[in-house]
This record gives sequence, C-alpha cells and structure tokens, in this order.
Amino acid sequence: MRTKLILTTVTLLIYLNSCTVMGTLHPLSENYDRYVFKKELIGNWIDPEDSTVRYYIDTLPHYGGKLYGITILDTSGDVPDTTLLSAYIINLNGSYFIDSWQNIPKDNRVYVVPRHFIMQLSFIDRDNIGFVYPNPEKLIKLIDRQKIQLKYSKVAVTSKDEDYEYLILDKPAVLQKALIEVMRYPDMYKIKFNIVRLQ
Repeated sequence: MRTKLILTTVTLLIYLNSCTVMGTLHPLSENYDRYVFKKELIGNWIDPEDSTVRYYIDTLPHYGGKLYGITILDTSGDVPDTTLLSAYIINLNGSYFIDSWQNIPKDNRVYVVPRHFIMQLSFIDRDNIGFVYPNPEKLIKLIDRQKIQLKYSKVAVTSKDEDYEYLILDKPAVLQKALIEVMRYPDMYKIKFNIVRLQ
C-alpha cells in the first residue's frame, strides 16, 4: 500500500511538473469560512489541447460542500493513470484562487509531505475555465531581489543536480499577501491553460 501511494504521488508530481506549477508546503488558507462554493467548477472537463486528459470535479462532504474532489484521468499511456486531489477556492481581492493537493493518510506522511498547488482561476463562461499561475523562475527572481517576501527551498526531483523544483515555505497569511503582491506584476502570469466542459 505504501509503495502504491509513493508511486501515485511521484506520478502526480511528474504531471504537475509538466505544468511547472510551483508547490507550497502550507495551504493558502486554514480558515474554512473563507472557502467559496462555485457550482461552475462541478462537472466533467477535458483539456482542449490534450484529449487524453480528463478532469472529473465534484464536491466532497466536508466544509458545507466547499471542498472539491478532483479526479484526473490520463489515458495517454498503455494503462490509464488516475490521480485524486482535494481542492478549495478562496477569493483574494476579487480574484479566485484554487488550492489543490493530494490527500495522504497521516501514517504515510513520514514518507511523503503533501504539497499544495495554487493557481488563479477564472470562469470564462459556463463551459470554459481558465487557470493561470506565476512563472516559477520569475517568481524566484522577485523573491531573491526581495520584491516579494517569501521563503523557498530547492527540492531534488531526481539524483541529477539540475533536476529540482522550488517549494514555498511560508504559512497562509504570508502566502495570501504575496499572491496579492505578485498580481502587480502582470508579466508573471503568462503560464495559462484551460479546461472545457464535456458535452
């Protein structure tokens, strides 16, 4: 069971790495009252640029229906790969952000620390949702120049020295403040993708 969990987590990280979404150690919010329910998110979705990846999103029976379950089905390989995530949405200064993570049983957290992946989202229309997130390299430059007040660490992905990712280490209040500050740099949000509703 633990081996399967670790393999699933590695698969998820590889998938998310392909999107270059920077992870955070802490959630964007621990205040459940700030979670937002958006019925527009619920449904079956597809990546219009890769029809082998589908997203099935529904609410989970926690926090008044403001917690979402996301099933990602990738049929590009010989064997379909399924990834299960939990997520919630909060509103920061009029913009919606989604925080998603893979749930890991507490007894397995010795082996794997769950990372949070935060993206800004927009409901373009009933059948189209857009996601955008900061360019990791540009964000690190702003942090190193002390224009954005965040702490980060490099995390090895493989044994090669050049294979690493950045992990933001700050707690929710600092993350929220930094996200608002990052929005002042429009060129930061150049990495975008969208999903469309399956008809």
